[in-house]
Amino acid sequence: MKLQKDDRKMKKKARIILTFLLVMIIIPPLLNHYKIHEKSIGNAVVTNKHSEKENFWLEIGEVEIKVANRNTWKIIEEDEPYFIRYEWYGNKDPVLIEILPASFNVNELEGQH
Repeated sequence: MKLQKDDRKMKKKARIILTFLLVMIIIPPLLNHYKIHEKSIGNAVVTNKHSEKENFWLEIGEVEIKVANRNTWKIIEEDEPYFIRYEWYGNKDPVLIEILPASFNVNELEGQH
């Protein structure tokens, strides 16, 4: 009788440990998937621009960045350097959040806040 109780306690502990390990393995990647990543590139040269229907894209090296605003996309010139900030999360496409001519002094802008 005591052996059966001990056996049940061991099985219960094993289930708790297994559940804890599974949660610790599954939860962190899910949280990271929804974390917003941001990257800045100084002197980024736009190597190509293209559009597909109502989607507008910039190519900077190996990265394709989506531009939400058509007018912004139109004034960006290929083979010109820019300061670029973009963000993405999970498997979503990177989206442009800021673009300035490379000659623009970003430090002066940050000091104005």
